[in-house]
Amino acid sequence: MAPSRKEMKGVSEETRKRVDEDWKRSAKKSEDALESENASKGSKDASTGSEAASTGRASTSSEAAAGPVDFSALISSLAVQTLVHLGQVQDPLTGEKHCDMERAKHTIGLIEILHEKTKGNLTEEESRLIDDTLYGLRMSYVAVSGEQEASS
Repeated sequence: MAPSRKEMKGVSEETRKRVDEDWKRSAKKSEDALESENASKGSKDASTGSEAASTGRASTSSEAAAGPVDFSALISSLAVQTLVHLGQVQDPLTGEKHCDMERAKHTIGLIEILHEKTKGNLTEEESRLIDDTLYGLRMSYVAVSGEQEASS
């Protein structure tokens, strides 16, 4: 696991870059080992093989049940959480709709942080996804805020 910012305080920029590169190499080795292991087991179906070819990694059986583990899944998950907090979607745990504007604002803020921190590292499709998602969630937040003010 990469060192935290607190652990890296007072460390030179050159050392930080070296640690970051070491961490990336280690992560790549782990990913390659996992891919090799999955490749040796063989492809269970054609869709898994085509997904591995298109994404550069193999799919696991848990992914098949829950969906792929990728950037779009992360953004979609955060967007659904925001919609639950805005009361626009039922809470999957309780089956009820509730509104928690502070949590909605917080989750939108998390997506904004991801947007800023991933600038220049996203595909065009991923960039468009996060831009569109943020726009839609901000508009929903404003709409729900307006509804709450009007009913007060």
